[in-house]
Amino acid sequence: MVMEQMPGAYFRTTDQRKIAKRCGHGCVICGQLITGYYHTRENAGTRYGRVEAAATVLLCTQHWRQLRAGILTQKQLEAAINAPYNLQKSKAVIKPLTAATNSLSVTLGHIMFYVNYDFTHTIESIIHSVNNTSYTYNGGNNLYPLTVDETKLLAINILDKRISFSLMLYNDYNELLLNLNRNIVNYVADNIDCRISGETLTVTQADTELLQLQYNKEEAGLTFNHAHFQLNGVQCVVSDGILLVNGAQLSVTTEELCKPTPFGIVIGAKQEFTPCVTHLEKISRVHTATI
Repeated sequence: MVMEQMPGAYFRTTDQRKIAKRCGHGCVICGQLITGYYHTRENAGTRYGRVEAAATVLLCTQHWRQLRAGILTQKQLEAAINAPYNLQKSKAVIKPLTAATNSLSVTLGHIMFYVNYDFTHTIESIIHSVNNTSYTYNGGNNLYPLTVDETKLLAINILDKRISFSLMLYNDYNELLLNLNRNIVNYVADNIDCRISGETLTVTQADTELLQLQYNKEEAGLTFNHAHFQLNGVQCVVSDGILLVNGAQLSVTTEELCKPTPFGIVIGAKQEFTPCVTHLEKISRVHTATI
C-alpha cells in the first residue's frame, strides 16, 4: 500500500514546509504527526513531473485508509482541508517534537551515545587525505543511530528545531514493511501502523509492537524502549534494556562513545570516510538473503 498518491512526486524543501504549515504539521483530520501526501486534484502535475504543493494535503495512515474505503467522504475531507485539526484553536493542538540543543543522546538498550546534528559548535569538518585527494565530511542536521550495509534503517532529522523521523523496516525476507521519510509515509504494508503519541513514536504490526522510541526534551535524549530492525541477515533487537545484534550483546568502548559524529552503529558495508561511533564490519548473518 503506497500512501503517496503521486508516484515519483517530488517536493522541494520549501514546498514541504508550505504543505506542513498549511496542514498544521499533521493530518488535517486528526492532527497525527506521521502522515502521507494525499493529492486532492487530478491532473495537477507540472511539465517537470512535479506535483503542485497547493493540491496536496497531509493524511495519517488511518484516515487515508478510511478515505480509500469510502468511510471518510470527500465532503468531510474538504471540510478538514479548510480547517485542519492542528490549526483549530478550539481543539487540543498536537505539537511537533522540538529540539533545544545542537546534540542529542541516543539510548539503544544498554548503549548510550551522543550525536551532533550541527557541527558548528564542535567540529567544522572531518578531512581525510588519500592519494593527495581531500574529502570533507559535514555533519548536517541528520542523525543516523543505526545503519546496515549502507542502508539507514533509522534517521532523525532536525529542521527549524522540529524533529522528524525516517525509518526503513523489513521482514525476515528483506521485504519492505515501512518506508518513512521525515514523518512522511512513502510506503506502508497493510498491517503496519506508525504514529506519534505525545513524545513517543510507535510502530506496530497487527498486535505486535516493532518499535517504541521515546523523546525526552528536558534531557535532549532519544530512548528505544523496544526495537526490532533487520536487514540482510542482521537482526538488531532492543529488549529489557539490552541491545542484541544477531543474539549477542553489543560491546562499545568509552572512547567510541565520545566520537563527534552523526552516525551511531554501522554494521556491514560502510561508505569510505564516514566516521561513526562503532563499526561492525564482519558479522555472521542469520541468513544470506540480500535486497
